[in-house]
Amino acid sequence: MNRTLQLKIKALIFPESAPTSPVVCTPKKLYLMPETLNDANKIAIKNITMDTLAVKLVYSDDDCFDVHLAGDMLDVGAKLDAIVNVRKDRKEEYFKKSFTVEFGDAAGTRMSIPVSYIKKVNSRTKQGN
Repeated sequence: MNRTLQLKIKALIFPESAPTSPVVCTPKKLYLMPETLNDANKIAIKNITMDTLAVKLVYSDDDCFDVHLAGDMLDVGAKLDAIVNVRKDRKEEYFKKSFTVEFGDAAGTRMSIPVSYIKKVNSRTKQGN
């Protein structure tokens, strides 16, 4: 005996889920070492919204490092760098701190970015993780 089964499915197909942040930072964490300070001391911030965003540094651990944003507006799809410079008087000390950037979106989004000044990178503390 042959049986035929007919099944109807109603489904909603969603495109990629909406991002939870208006920006993407690369890397997500910054690991600085004495040997690579000039090469690895910046984070690229990319606007992934459909609006131009105001960008403002709202917190930085000034005792350990200075942060310079390469602009105060971030156009749609554009990137800007946040450059971190370890203070000269702190180059012999190791620390784990952060800085916080605010974006001019409707939600008033803020993002804190960890900064570690370390002796050496091992397999568990590599750039971007």
